[in-house]
Amino acid sequence: MKSEREGKNFLWLKVLKLVNLVKKQLKRKLIFPSWTLGNEMKKEIKIILIGQAVFWTLTGFSFGLGYIWWKGAHKKFISYKKTQINEGLSFGNGKKSSECISESLSRLKVCKNSLCHAGIHYFMRSCLNAGLGDSSACSEVPSRAPASVKDVYWWRKEVCKKMQSRNSFACFRLMGNIQAFCHPNIKKKEVF
Repeated sequence: MKSEREGKNFLWLKVLKLVNLVKKQLKRKLIFPSWTLGNEMKKEIKIILIGQAVFWTLTGFSFGLGYIWWKGAHKKFISYKKTQINEGLSFGNGKKSSECISESLSRLKVCKNSLCHAGIHYFMRSCLNAGLGDSSACSEVPSRAPASVKDVYWWRKEVCKKMQSRNSFACFRLMGNIQAFCHPNIKKKEVF
C-alpha cells in the first residue's frame, strides 16, 4: 500500500516539475512565438483564428443535426419497411406473380419520394414470395447473366417507358427485383 502511494506521489511530482518548466518557458517565450502572446498578435492571425473557430463550430453543429436527422429517418424507414413487407404478404397470398408485379408498378407510379421507392421493393419481394410461385410474369424477362447486359438494359428501359415512370432509376431497380425472381439461379449482375 505504501509503495503505491509513493509511486503516485512520484508521478505527481513529475507532473508538477513539467508544469513549472512549461511556465518558465512561456515567460521566456520559448514555446510559442511572440505573435501568439498577448497584445502582440497580428490582426490577420486573429481573423484566421476566429474564422477557424466559427468554421469548426458550424461543422460540429451540422454533424450533430445530421446525426439527429439520421436517427429519426432510420426509425421511420424501418417501420415503413415492415409495413410494406406485411402489405406485400397479405396482398400476395394466393395471387399470381403477374398480379404482384402489376400492383408494384402501379404503386411506383404514385411514389413521390425515395422512402416510397424503397418500400415498393420490399412490397414486391414479399408479395412474390407469398404468391403462388408461378412464372406467369417471366415470359419476356431476360436473364441477369453477364452476357446479356445490353438486353437487360433495353428491356428495363422499354418496360419503364411503357409504364411512363417519372423516376427511371427506381423503375430500373424494380425491374431488377423482377429479374431476380424470374432467374434466381443466375449470379447477380446489376446494370445500374
